[in-house]
Amino acid sequence: MTQAKRKRRTASAKGGSSSLPWTQIVIAFIVAIVSGWGYSVWNNGSDQSTEQPSSSESVPPSTTPKPKSNPASSTANSSYEFYKMISWNLYNFSTSKSEKAMQQIVQILQDYDLVALQEITTSGAGAQGVADLALRLNEMGSKWDYAISDPTTGDGSERYAFLWKTKHISRLGRAFLSNAKGLANTLDREPYIGKFAVGSQVVTIANFHAIPATKQPQQEVIQLPNLHDAYGNVGALIIAGDFNLSEKHLAFTALKSMGYEAVLHNQKTSIKLVNLEGEYLSQEYDNIFYETSDFKLLQSGVVDFVKNRSDLSAVRELSDHLPVWAKFGVIP
Repeated sequence: MTQAKRKRRTASAKGGSSSLPWTQIVIAFIVAIVSGWGYSVWNNGSDQSTEQPSSSESVPPSTTPKPKSNPASSTANSSYEFYKMISWNLYNFSTSKSEKAMQQIVQILQDYDLVALQEITTSGAGAQGVADLALRLNEMGSKWDYAISDPTTGDGSERYAFLWKTKHISRLGRAFLSNAKGLANTLDREPYIGKFAVGSQVVTIANFHAIPATKQPQQEVIQLPNLHDAYGNVGALIIAGDFNLSEKHLAFTALKSMGYEAVLHNQKTSIKLVNLEGEYLSQEYDNIFYETSDFKLLQSGVVDFVKNRSDLSAVRELSDHLPVWAKFGVIP
């Protein structure tokens, strides 16, 4: 064999050995395609006929512990939005309240989301007292805002105030003294109207202090349906305050016929001058009326800061009324 032929045979042998890996790759690629197509056909058909395990089939238990049942949290996930409001006649409130009284007031109010106050003095000290109260509440951890009314226009003039936690509640527009249907002329202390966004719901609060019991407050209470006519048709309405009248009085009949209900029944709220053998409450004056079609009342009550204290003069330095509170679920 010539040298040239040996070179060509050697080259041919080398070329054959170098082509083997390419042949294997092509074959492997074809096999992979066929296998993948087969798996796809089988898997797609399996998905179409797959059913969830029946209750009799064994399902591996979850390793995540189940949360304990909490009625409050489970209800909070429903269609209701919750907030707590409190209404309080603070008896000539101003900066003249003692340091101890201010601390007690803050301790009571801090647990609520929306506050309606009556009987703020018309002096600058009254407005400053509300500002100081808001500042003290802010120091308790939550962010608060407030609004204070101008002096009411009739006899026994006073101011009202609203305070609210800004985390879940915001004021819509400015609060104002109402003259709906001439109320400023027929009521000594016309109501203070505040509109608030509570979650997704608009809530209007009418903050009201009727004339004293000796001046026939029923003559003012029978006019409260005017508030519904003015504000109840454009949002949920609450009328809160010191009515100087029991909710059982016939003067509330017209308001109740419109679908309003009191949060308290048979609950005295005014404080006597003297504690007589544990009897220190006098009259059912303070309450909160709400539209039953727009709210779900969850809880209500009074904050009894008197309890077993015998010296009512010291108690009345704080106020001569117990605050009234209610926890509402707002119906969207």
